[in-house]
Amino acid sequence: MRGIDTQVRKNRRRIFKEVANLAYHSDNLKDDVEALPYKIVDYDESEYESIYRERAIVRERIRLAMGLSLRPENQPIHLTQGLEESNIDEKYYEPPLMQVIPSACNACPENCYQVTDKCMGCVAHPCREVCPRGAISMKNGRSVIDQEKCIKCGKCKAICPYDAISHQVRPCAGACGVNAIKNDAKGRAVIDNEICVSCGQCMVNCPFGAIADKSQIFQLIRALQSGHQIFAQVAPAFAGQFGPDVTPDMLKTALKELGFCDAFFDRTGNAAGNSVTASCPGRSRKLIKCLNLRQQNASGFKHPGQFFKCNDKIHVRTYRPPGCFQFLGCTGTDKYHLRVGMLFFDDPCRRHHGRKRIGYLVDRLREEFFCKH
Repeated sequence: MRGIDTQVRKNRRRIFKEVANLAYHSDNLKDDVEALPYKIVDYDESEYESIYRERAIVRERIRLAMGLSLRPENQPIHLTQGLEESNIDEKYYEPPLMQVIPSACNACPENCYQVTDKCMGCVAHPCREVCPRGAISMKNGRSVIDQEKCIKCGKCKAICPYDAISHQVRPCAGACGVNAIKNDAKGRAVIDNEICVSCGQCMVNCPFGAIADKSQIFQLIRALQSGHQIFAQVAPAFAGQFGPDVTPDMLKTALKELGFCDAFFDRTGNAAGNSVTASCPGRSRKLIKCLNLRQQNASGFKHPGQFFKCNDKIHVRTYRPPGCFQFLGCTGTDKYHLRVGMLFFDDPCRRHHGRKRIGYLVDRLREEFFCKH
């Protein structure tokens, strides 16, 4: 939930902190990862009815924070399986990007109208009168909705003079703009990856923190330790993230103290021309997948990371020593389109070939990110 420092956000931050500590200080990574859920979850202060459930959730969050996928519920997969393959300084995330942790999902009502204790049991019974299916009856002086008959039209809620009828909507599904949230056999949320555009709204709006994306913080620390020259490209979303008094220069100094060689800040503009969508890759992808918009009518304005990834004619060594770039502050959609933690420019074999598009973004990136610094 944006703008509120909830316990979900604190839990997420704690996981990242502990995973970062592992990257910096662990001498026995497998054993330390195994011990981490017991360190994070206090036996006497569990947030769930079962401490075993909470530790199971933490285990899956640790895997996602280290760039690993969730373990299937019906197979005996060890917590540290795949850990050695992720203990590297460069890792492409394993699709899918956004995942629901089944043990954390509360199986919230998907779409349900219920009468609350605010019902006054009035004589007029307008809720009963407007119901087209006769789903509302009076019991013990109050209205009751028969969920088998209810068609979720909302007329009863709209007419109630006391606002006594509540419309319960699953928060993640309500936040999803492409209807990618479905149900499994137990009523828990699952993400249809064929529809999902990785915008991250479901993750932000889940009150149980049951939806998470994969992180590459562990691999980034390994890269900083490897001796490579790592440059940070910071997304505009950093503005206000650390308070109104934090300036780009202050953030750049902090990043250098962490081990980055330098930091650059994205100041690119918006798309121009005959495009019908904005530069947001998630919005373009949504329109293409859900509204059958033709690819050529979508915005061709690329994310800065996609530009670096697709255009092999930018010779970074002309402006900076060979090194690699880490994109900081990426949204879920950005991660989906980048699909990479670091982009290397010193080895032609590592360059990513694709459609070559030279335009406004090229000039801005060359001028602002390299020539002036």
